[in-house]
Amino acid sequence: MGNFWDFSAWGAFNLFAVLLASLLVANMLKRSIPWLDASLIPTSVLGGGILLLASMIYKAATGDEMFDTPFFGGNGSAWLELLTYHTLALGFTASALKSTEEKMTKERSVEIFNTGLTTVATYLKILKEKGYVECGKESGKGKTYRYRALVSREEYTRRTMHEVKRDFFGGSLKSMFSYFVQEEKLTEAEIMELLEMVKEEE
Repeated sequence: MGNFWDFSAWGAFNLFAVLLASLLVANMLKRSIPWLDASLIPTSVLGGGILLLASMIYKAATGDEMFDTPFFGGNGSAWLELLTYHTLALGFTASALKSTEEKMTKERSVEIFNTGLTTVATYLKILKEKGYVECGKESGKGKTYRYRALVSREEYTRRTMHEVKRDFFGGSLKSMFSYFVQEEKLTEAEIMELLEMVKEEE
């Protein structure tokens, strides 16, 4: 069992807290500076700019990446990458599906379809680059492509657990199990199954 005060267990929480704090500071700046309030700069972009500036100053002063420090569990950059990727996909999908009082036109329907298609294609591209699927063009069917899984579900699960351990827990099996036991309330049987998956991948 990991230490309650271990940063590896609180890294994600600290990261989200800093993200929310940057949004709060950005909102306060927009409210207190007239020209900034009149600008078209969104609060989220301003907050991101503040964090970017802070991380650049930190790196210049220490030579280390601010979000990969123990305070963020040593893997804050990986969390940010994951968060950015999925929220962008959800954002584009939500904007395409937002309701309007206007009648649905053919052009709008095509736009919604293309947005969903782009999101799915992006996920498939990542799976292909990681060697999970292969893609082949269907002969005689125009621009139709067929994707086929290259690994079993069990193998995919083992690889994913290995990536989670490496990217989000700094390769520490102890930190990963400490998190799952505390947050997911795993049973002893589930813990043993998870341990076997990780060992087989190694």
